Amino acid sequence: MTLKTTKKSIFSIPEHDKGVLIEPALCLSTDLVETNRKRIAGYNFTLCGMEYNIVRDKVRSEILDKARLYTSNLLKGLNGSANVAHCLDNKDLDLRSVALFQTGHAPVLYSPGVWIKNHIVDRLARAHNGIGVNIVMDNDIPKDHFFLPPNIRSGNFKLEKSNVKGVPGKLPYEELSVPLTLSGEINDSLDSEFSKKVYSDVTERCEVFLDDASKHVPLNTFMELITDCSVFRDNPGERLTYARRIFEKGFNLNNLEVPISKVCETDGFYIFFLTIARESQRFCHIYNLRLERYRRENKIRSAANPLPNLRIEDSLAELPFWGWMSNGCRQRVYAAKRDDGYVDLLTDPVDLMPVSKVGNHNDGGLITLCKLSLRDNTENFEVLKDLLQNGFKIRPKAVTNTMFSRLFFSDLFVHGVGGAKYDIITNGIIEDFFGIIPPEYIAASATLYPPFKRHDVKDEDLVRLQNEIKKIRNNPDKYIPNEMLDDGETKELIAEKMDLIKSAAAGDKSDPRSMFLRIKEINLLLNNKIKHLLEEKELEISSVKNQLMQNKVVNKRDHPIFVYPEEYIKDFYNEALSVEG
Repeated sequence: MTLKTTKKSIFSIPEHDKGVLIEPALCLSTDLVETNRKRIAGYNFTLCGMEYNIVRDKVRSEILDKARLYTSNLLKGLNGSANVAHCLDNKDLDLRSVALFQTGHAPVLYSPGVWIKNHIVDRLARAHNGIGVNIVMDNDIPKDHFFLPPNIRSGNFKLEKSNVKGVPGKLPYEELSVPLTLSGEINDSLDSEFSKKVYSDVTERCEVFLDDASKHVPLNTFMELITDCSVFRDNPGERLTYARRIFEKGFNLNNLEVPISKVCETDGFYIFFLTIARESQRFCHIYNLRLERYRRENKIRSAANPLPNLRIEDSLAELPFWGWMSNGCRQRVYAAKRDDGYVDLLTDPVDLMPVSKVGNHNDGGLITLCKLSLRDNTENFEVLKDLLQNGFKIRPKAVTNTMFSRLFFSDLFVHGVGGAKYDIITNGIIEDFFGIIPPEYIAASATLYPPFKRHDVKDEDLVRLQNEIKKIRNNPDKYIPNEMLDDGETKELIAEKMDLIKSAAAGDKSDPRSMFLRIKEINLLLNNKIKHLLEEKELEISSVKNQLMQNKVVNKRDHPIFVYPEEYIKDFYNEALSVEG
């Protein structure tokens, strides 16, 4: 087990098999929780006229209620669901004393490097008699149609996207609903065909990779859960969440689950959104300055990395939130300060937007959704709720997503490497906007290659073989078998080639091009006489290439967790977390 520690400015994914990044170490978690609680207890600012600690209590209560309900539905009717009963049933917890540990990720097929966050959160919750919560980022847009299993059929050793079709690539996870009829109703026969296609596509691709996929319990268990039509059948992202959460029972993980879409239905989130919307100009300036500082310090030239700046023009400021109508694509959201004590909330125009229902076009081509008062917070809540009830959705972007969680919900947040890097920016924004030192967080990742067959070949072996066949083609006379040297034509060709080489070495420059072309022609004729040897070398090269490609496929860190033998991955996490603990 290789443990990697690093400063927060240079978080990096472990490069070697069984490498683990947990920074700071889990053995420091008690100090981290105490540090965060002291900081949080000292925060003294207001949001929409409400004191911070009141808002935080409200957020913790609301999200825990959502998480209990959602997790209960996930586990409904299943044996063994008692392992999270203490989280589901104990609603009389002192929200200021109980420790909440949180992580989050999109509803995808987790790799061991992603899944380690869930194991860490569970381990922390047990150690501190607290509660672990995983936020399902269903406001993300799917990539690779959910699946990227290894495809090694017919010797084609490479990773390919799944052939599963019908999943719109531009809609957020929460808007996906497949397969549907044209009327929007779920069609059982289509769903059954979709499920069969998912199952057969993934298992067939993994068959050679796993030697005997039909006997591979994690793969079959996971795929049966994904294609289970009886639970969350209308949303592929929820199916993946369901499959993972039930799969986690075998690892005794106790974390609650809740989608970010549910989190955004709480009053606490509305308060957070309104606080930023009312001070959009100041927030936008702080956000962009912190981004530019990060780019300078890390020598990043691209204006799009790690995140693009927010648009700011005169009174218009882009908000760090997404907005869209139900079943629509994500759009940017803006706030524009008016002269009458109000702020207009706007979004980009889209064809799916029913303008008459939620707003009207303004002179800049944007759609005005509603106006927010700079004085009356009660009015703002009613206006915002009315907007959302009419089908418009507001979701946080990356920075505001973890800002909300770290400030208002968790006692300790566990990030992956990507999130840990951009939250360096979030820390600066929190300091400048709220005037506080932000809570600490943990960064975690891992690299685990599946324990399957690897060939004893290296890149150097391929180079050696390619050099060998090149020498044979350029000097076939040296590889002619003895029994062929008595052949008259062969002897004549070899003798002629030697004479030409001697003439060139002696300084004969009468017609060097003709000499070169004739030697090349003789080589081709002699190559035909040792064709069997060249074919053997080419087959050997092809075999080594395939073996190297298979090694490359096996030696990847982002394989889904179901391709690993269950005991193997259990042992890995137990060792990694016991060393860290």
